[in-house]
Amino acid sequence: MEGEEEGSRPFRNFRSLPCTVVPIKNFLLFSHACLNTFLFLSHNTSSSLFPSHSLSSLFSFACRFFDGDYGSFLKVDYSINCDSDEHKFYEAYAGFMILVYPVGIPLMYFILLYMRRAELDPGQERFTHELGSEEAGMNRAIAERKRLMLADPSLASLRFLFGAYEPQCWW
Repeated sequence: MEGEEEGSRPFRNFRSLPCTVVPIKNFLLFSHACLNTFLFLSHNTSSSLFPSHSLSSLFSFACRFFDGDYGSFLKVDYSINCDSDEHKFYEAYAGFMILVYPVGIPLMYFILLYMRRAELDPGQERFTHELGSEEAGMNRAIAERKRLMLADPSLASLRFLFGAYEPQCWW
């Protein structure tokens, strides 16, 4: 477009523009959109796979001991000897994955919310006392939280974790 500087064109087609040509404002909007999409997809994926993966990790420890010199075998697959070195490795791996998946993901979500708790609950209890009504206080806190999300897109990227809850229930 005539008369426009190289870096000031609107962000239209990311694939056709080199990174240096993308204006900073549009790049930040693009990066927040990518973050929102990544968090949304990772949350949906982890939520749908969470129960089955957690259970699969725990099955690695479910061995059945047989009398005599038969040893112990995995309950879900009797062809796997629980006393083997290979199974010991997979038990250690499953233990690590329990820390990563069933413990780590909820912990990560809590830490993300905890770091932003002042913005997630901008004072619902205070607004309730000031306005004399719990509903009015909640509505004011929600309006304040929406204002903060517009000012900070990184807060909006966490909406999938707190959007359905009252501001005072950020956790």
